[in-house]
Amino acid sequence: MAEYAPSWGTTLFSWTDDLMRAERTPDQIAEDVCSSGYGSFLEVDAGQHFRSFPSIEDSETAALRRVFDGSAVRPSLLGLHIDAALSPTESLGEDARVELLVPQLRAAAALGAQGVRLPLGEAGAAVLARIQPLLHELDLVLVEEIQGSNRPGDDHVRSAVDVLAGFDDPHLRLLLDASVSMPALPPTYLEALAEAGARPDLLADMSAAWGEDGARSVIGPALGQGLPPAATHMVMGSMVRFGWSDPGDWRELLPLVAGMHLKFWDLEDAENSVSRPLAAFAEGLREVGFTGVLCSEWGGHEWIDSADGTAHEFTRRHLVLAREAMEHPLDGAVAG
Repeated sequence: MAEYAPSWGTTLFSWTDDLMRAERTPDQIAEDVCSSGYGSFLEVDAGQHFRSFPSIEDSETAALRRVFDGSAVRPSLLGLHIDAALSPTESLGEDARVELLVPQLRAAAALGAQGVRLPLGEAGAAVLARIQPLLHELDLVLVEEIQGSNRPGDDHVRSAVDVLAGFDDPHLRLLLDASVSMPALPPTYLEALAEAGARPDLLADMSAAWGEDGARSVIGPALGQGLPPAATHMVMGSMVRFGWSDPGDWRELLPLVAGMHLKFWDLEDAENSVSRPLAAFAEGLREVGFTGVLCSEWGGHEWIDSADGTAHEFTRRHLVLAREAMEHPLDGAVAG
């Protein structure tokens, strides 16, 4: 069995609100995060960071590379995207998808990143086969991310995983997001949903149904009951971004997992709802000798008022909690 030797890091996605306020440049925010002691690696989303995305000008890549070169932190993944939709009924062909992706891959290599990230199944087998030689040439690992309401038995998940497994290539792997296993709805999400106008009985029904695969049976009908627009947006988002599978459901796929997002929404850890899944995932990762990056990722900025410094505070506290849960799972209740 390979030695279990994970690294720790974070992602600039947690600083989304800071990036959107644009009071500092993305590179200045990255420099601040790199100097804050959150681990050995920092992940960057190309679409958030580079004004020239998706082509990504050399000058922008070089500027961010200088930030990393002046730091002990290394770039882990560069988040990429293939915007393939031309219209509701038309999409880019294979050649165009490859042409869109290749400059992004070269930018990741110029940055010195370990790899790149795409949504699960976004590229498809034909595109992956065509860029596979370039991944080898640039020594990049391409990971496809599984997150939220995806479950291992879903047809689209099984199909995408089978494609990656069929390549049998360490340059083509999975990234698993902890949002697939949420024992309960985040308390701050429910509070924000109430403030957006959701009825108390709907909130109670959603909480009661959560984890039984019955959440959709409550959420779906609610969307047709005259919710205010803000509440409708939040409810629809929860159907995609929140998952209720058990961490053990993913054991079969862990040998293909090269990285993990430790997605969290808030730090309300009642009944170990934040820490318990992390402890369970750590057990499985140990068994397969995981050596990738465990990346703290805060997603609650969508509804939590995020002033300057909020992402730092949440990330610092989350990493303390996550390290305790994943490095010492038998020392406390998180292992239950």
